Amino acid sequence: MELSSKDVVALMREKGVEYLYHANTVRTTCTFFRTGHLLARGSVHERSLDQTTQPSDRLDRKLGIWYDLFFDSCDIHARSSNYNKYGPVLLCFDLSLLEQDWAPTVWMTKDNPIRWSTDTPSNERWFNSFEELQTRYDRYAFQQHCVLRNVGGSVRMLPYLKKIVLDNPKRARPNAASVDRFSEAVGALNNALRAGGLFEKGITFNNRPCTCGCVSSYASMTEEKLDKLFGS
Repeated sequence: MELSSKDVVALMREKGVEYLYHANTVRTTCTFFRTGHLLARGSVHERSLDQTTQPSDRLDRKLGIWYDLFFDSCDIHARSSNYNKYGPVLLCFDLSLLEQDWAPTVWMTKDNPIRWSTDTPSNERWFNSFEELQTRYDRYAFQQHCVLRNVGGSVRMLPYLKKIVLDNPKRARPNAASVDRFSEAVGALNNALRAGGLFEKGITFNNRPCTCGCVSSYASMTEEKLDKLFGS
């Protein structure tokens, strides 16, 4: 159900939410940067742009959320002490993104859509009133996504993107010890930022100096999986 964006932002601020977070792969994020917009998966597909496939793509189409934009209210990597399954690039947007005239309403999920089916009733997918959200909202609940549904599957990056955080897997490509994946990813992201006119726009770019469970996860990850997350 549609909720007032301004009411939801006020609640988030009251609960101490700092940013709207969106995690993705290096490849998909480069597409965002080159276009200067955060794009829904359906919008990227429709424009024949580059993005990493996701296991939920077919289900998202069936559920009618293919053109929706999803945000979290916490840094899932930091909260779970492991890498974010959606990708190693974390985009941090100012909450004011939800206070614009072109986004008067948002939707809030009760559970991650990956666990929905076409038979899941609406009142089990979404919060049905602001009063219900006030009672049950948890900024650290991974399943409670803030969703923009009626903005054409696209939101411009500026002036809302404030910070980019990139995981460092501390892995080099096989037979190329001098070419580490982190440096490759930074180069690709910076090139995309330049192409989209976003470079040197006051956006901070941070390496996540991690000692959590992601260290062992990345150390044991297959090359194929690393390519999916960090390849450009």
